[in-house]
Amino acid sequence: MQTYLTILFFLLSTCMVFAQQDKMPSQAELQKMMKVAQKELDKLDPKAKRIMDSLGIKIPDMKASSKIMMDADEGQLQKEWNSQNRIVPAIDKIRIAAISTTPTTTNISIYLKATQNKLYSKLDPAIKIFGEKLYSLFKSSGKTTPEIGNAAAGFWMTGKTEMAVYILSKS
Repeated sequence: MQTYLTILFFLLSTCMVFAQQDKMPSQAELQKMMKVAQKELDKLDPKAKRIMDSLGIKIPDMKASSKIMMDADEGQLQKEWNSQNRIVPAIDKIRIAAISTTPTTTNISIYLKATQNKLYSKLDPAIKIFGEKLYSLFKSSGKTTPEIGNAAAGFWMTGKTEMAVYILSKS
């Protein structure tokens, strides 16, 4: 029981140390926190370490972490601190520019036709032939677009996803 309490104390204390920071800690403060964490790790007995390892909790290598922090300058630490504390990610103008433009009401039919052609090139030819026959049967029997959509949903639920996508794209 004492080992579990020690593990719990260690996990909570490290979380509290890092979670209560409103501003970025300095190099000295980081080193101090690393020493405190190392002392807590040193207090763990081998049995507790085995339990943590069996639970999938990796015991951090404080010496390697310390070296990484010593190699980083204040600017790098500040940049990482700011990126970790952001709720909304920074604007990535390159990725935003890569998004194709949204179709307007004037060119929506052109956009949908191009999308439909891309879709048809990916489908199995037998599906397209059977799907066309099925769609023409639906239309000749006077089925409405919502009814055809319901039939496509039925195909989707039974695992016939290609047929469902074809019929939905036609209706």
